[in-house]
Amino acid sequence: MIRRSARVLAAACAGWLVVACLDVASPVKGISAISPVLLPTPSVVVNDTMRDIAGNVTPLHVLVYGPNGDTLPHDQFKVSFVAIDTSGNLIVNDTGLAYAKDDSLSPTAQVVAQVTMSNGGGTIQALAVPLPVVPVPAAANRDSGFTFQPPFSAADTLSSTLISPPLTVRVFSGTSTAVPSYPVIFTIVQQPNRFSYNGPLVVLTNSAGRDTTVGITGTSGQAQVFLRFRPSAATNEQLSALFSKPDTVVVRAQVRYRKGQVAVTPSDSFVILIQPGAAKIQ
Repeated sequence: MIRRSARVLAAACAGWLVVACLDVASPVKGISAISPVLLPTPSVVVNDTMRDIAGNVTPLHVLVYGPNGDTLPHDQFKVSFVAIDTSGNLIVNDTGLAYAKDDSLSPTAQVVAQVTMSNGGGTIQALAVPLPVVPVPAAANRDSGFTFQPPFSAADTLSSTLISPPLTVRVFSGTSTAVPSYPVIFTIVQQPNRFSYNGPLVVLTNSAGRDTTVGITGTSGQAQVFLRFRPSAATNEQLSALFSKPDTVVVRAQVRYRKGQVAVTPSDSFVILIQPGAAKIQ
């Protein structure tokens, strides 16, 4: 169920045109709220079509909620997408498929959605969502060489002391231009396995400690995730043994373009020694 509010944020133009999100009431009969525009990935590559992380061509979409908070079937409403792009390169067609018509970059491009019930009754509009047009990712490199020193003994919390320095991958175009707003996929391919731990000894997170496997590049082309150490997964005896002889975790980074892989140098894998008090990436 979604939360509803009687407050309308804005109204404009003819009929009912309002900005809304999931906890804002809708003045359109039959609609309680709509989601923001849901993007398969946060950018479109020049001369290409919107794709999901796996490289499949995928349209934008919006979730529409009825009076009881349930999602409405698509035959009960119509969605129109509008690209906001001064360069005119970003295009979104009637089916929600976004594409970049040429090789011009559009770092400030956005998209909005307008939803109308099939039986009429007004229109509700989502907030504008950034959808930049970015360069083709052609190369990536990863950082190495930092030291992670979690506490020797601590509760399993979101404390920053249990979160590693960032595992960083930078993505570039063929002209060494940074590629922003692009996903990098991180996967733990080898958990520490020296002992029979009580669950995973490490997990991948964002900087706030929330589990994630995807980092999104910033303006410098840099994507990051972190390791969170879970001391509660090990016994005190196991932690003591790790102090003298570390265990190992391997994290693989993938940068995909269409159905192919972009090479990550010097390799696609972070090899990390897990040792309370000292855990070093090699």
